[in-house]
Amino acid sequence: MNETFYTKETIKTIEAVEIVASLPIVYQMKFIDYLFRKLDEESKKLWFDRVASLTHPEFEWLEIESFMETCFLNDLTRKPKDVAVVCMNEKNIDPRRKSQVIKLAQKVKKRITTRLRYKKK
Repeated sequence: MNETFYTKETIKTIEAVEIVASLPIVYQMKFIDYLFRKLDEESKKLWFDRVASLTHPEFEWLEIESFMETCFLNDLTRKPKDVAVVCMNEKNIDPRRKSQVIKLAQKVKKRITTRLRYKKK
């Protein structure tokens, strides 16, 4: 670890992580239990979302797809790009992923229009 590029807080955080990671799993679980008892509800939600996105990245995309479906079902005349921008603002998605989010919005809109077309028959 090249310590010249890290702040003191970052170095302390890395050291703490290394200590906890070196513990047997039973003590790691006790650490997590104690940590979560000390957090407020908003912090717990942020931790849960972060851990879920790290361990199962597909969950994040499912949540985004669900949000987009709701947007399109409320107003099917909306353009995928517009829904993607709203979604990025609402879900705090990195602007560098814009093209990915627009493609997902196109896919979701096509799926919804197809579903609605078949329901009419």
